[in-house]
Amino acid sequence: MASEHAPKSAVDTTSVEPTEYRFLPLSIRVETLGGVASPIVRRGTPLPAKRTEVFSTASDNQQSVMIRLFFGERPLAKDNILLAEIELKGIPPAKVGEPQIQVMIEVQRDFTVEAKAIVLGQGTPIEAKIHGNKTHPTREIIQAHLELAESSKSQDAETLDRVETTNSANHLIRSVEANLANGQYTGAAKARAEEQLAALGLALEN
Repeated sequence: MASEHAPKSAVDTTSVEPTEYRFLPLSIRVETLGGVASPIVRRGTPLPAKRTEVFSTASDNQQSVMIRLFFGERPLAKDNILLAEIELKGIPPAKVGEPQIQVMIEVQRDFTVEAKAIVLGQGTPIEAKIHGNKTHPTREIIQAHLELAESSKSQDAETLDRVETTNSANHLIRSVEANLANGQYTGAAKARAEEQLAALGLALEN
């Protein structure tokens, strides 16, 4: 679901007395495959607010997931402001994409965030959570981040397109490999699948 190493915030933040907001000043995002920052609660949402999204694992038999939450408007996690990390452990071994991981976010008017992640469908709930964030970005930090996000729109769009293309190619590779292993292809179809697999591998290397 997320990368192994926590990216550093693109903007330094300081812990200050929180300011109250009527509307969320920066989106709250979760890091997903390839370092993409997917929004859960969008900028401009009236506060207080609650949102829930369901994600999954990024590899087969993944037994733990580090969920990283960010403030910000840029499409890649590394360019936003790290909010918190939640580690889920003890996920039963399963194929990639099968475990259903529900992430629940609650944000208050003072920009305080509570988050919980839970693996759905388990007899005994597997969950982890945070209670409140220590970092409350100042209005100056928020404005600086918004200005940088605006000036980086074109470059960010190109970068996001490359990352999503890579993610799609990797997904296709896993699918073709699984079908080959299960004997889904025979004869000419098998040869074409193997050729496609090799071409995708070369494309990802370049």
